[in-house]
Amino acid sequence: IATATKADSDAAQLGAEIEQLDAEINQLSAEKKAASEDRAAQHAEYLTVSADYAESVDALERAIQTLKSQNYDRSQAEVLLQNMAKSTPGMPRVLAAFLQEKGRAAKSLRGDGAPEVAAYEFQSGGIVEILEGLLDKFKTELRETETAESNEAHNHGLADLHLSNTIKQDQADRDEKAVARGQRAEASAKAKGELSETRADKAETEKLKADTETTLSIKKAQ
Repeated sequence: IATATKADSDAAQLGAEIEQLDAEINQLSAEKKAASEDRAAQHAEYLTVSADYAESVDALERAIQTLKSQNYDRSQAEVLLQNMAKSTPGMPRVLAAFLQEKGRAAKSLRGDGAPEVAAYEFQSGGIVEILEGLLDKFKTELRETETAESNEAHNHGLADLHLSNTIKQDQADRDEKAVARGQRAEASAKAKGELSETRADKAETEKLKADTETTLSIKKAQ
């Protein structure tokens, strides 16, 4: 009895530990999946943003080269930028940034109440200077975007590896405990079977003894 009871207790304990490991494996697997989905979304956003920056950098380099190669006045230079924005990828963003920078610069130059000063500054050379400043800015932001993506990918890789290793170890522990539980259940069944056989043999022996005693009693009475 003690052997079967101990085996049943061990099997129950192992069963509880297996349930705990199953819950942990499910939780970690869900976290791993969610993290992978988030990383995929971040990477997709990075591809879009980096492509935008790359297009803007290319458009700026082309615009600067064109303006430097020919003697545009201010109006002609701005018309060129507007026309490029209609057909050159990345140029609409460049034009918007240029107009914003132009507005800031013009506002600062009007401090002395002389609008003609601003007009003078915005010859094609002044426009090129602004575009070169935007080129440096966009290149910097592109590098920062690429660095951030690299860091995010690296961090995700480490976290994913840790989760994968933990899940793998939990699964190995679970499998080991499942085997042990099966062995303990088998031991319990064997012990109970042996106990049942022992009880049956004892009952048979006691019955045989009783029958023998009854027979002897009858013979004596005769």
